[in-house]
Amino acid sequence: MRLFTKRQLPIFLLVFFLLVFVLFIFLRSPPPKLASSTPAHPALSMLAPPPNWSALNIYQDTITRAEFEQLLTTVFTTGDAWKTYITLNDDEAQIQTGNPSPEQIFTLHFAKLDS
Repeated sequence: MRLFTKRQLPIFLLVFFLLVFVLFIFLRSPPPKLASSTPAHPALSMLAPPPNWSALNIYQDTITRAEFEQLLTTVFTTGDAWKTYITLNDDEAQIQTGNPSPEQIFTLHFAKLDS
């Protein structure tokens, strides 16, 4: 007596491979977490290195506060979320570049208005 007929064999193989696939999916171990060398905040991109804020030093004293604020609010942002990370005063913008701490602040000095 045969275990399977010719008509039952494809169904048996299909069920067998489906069962193996399901077991493979559920029994495999999760992928290992990659160690991150970049700070978690602010998350700009997982694929890019953290920005080099010191590269902006060549722009010190080149833009007035009014020009900076106008560009910030009309070109670079769409809401007020920037106020969480940038503090403006008459002489400078203090930009939070990482976790809140004094060493994680970049200061951009504004150009003085000619009187």
